[in-house]
Amino acid sequence: MPDLNGLLQRRHDHDMEFVLVGGFAVLVHGSTLVTRDLAICCRFTGENLQRVQQAVADLHPVHRMRPDLPLVLTPEIIATLKNLYLKTDLGSVDCLGDV
Repeated sequence: MPDLNGLLQRRHDHDMEFVLVGGFAVLVHGSTLVTRDLAICCRFTGENLQRVQQAVADLHPVHRMRPDLPLVLTPEIIATLKNLYLKTDLGSVDCLGDV
């Protein structure tokens, strides 16, 4: 199970703009659904995605679909992203451009 508090605290510490969505969001509202990842909807601007990268930099982030690729967000890569699926030492994080 991911460390929800740790992952959310990092987003807060790095001033990310985001909304908690998905299984953990409904869990907060009393659902018994259990998920294995943190899903957030966030602005896919260069500035905000750089904050994502900084927030997880020491957690060995990799792309969840391609774990052979470390997380390196350049302006060129950021321009192509709509969603970002990460695996970190604290658990999986889905960053969604919109819901």
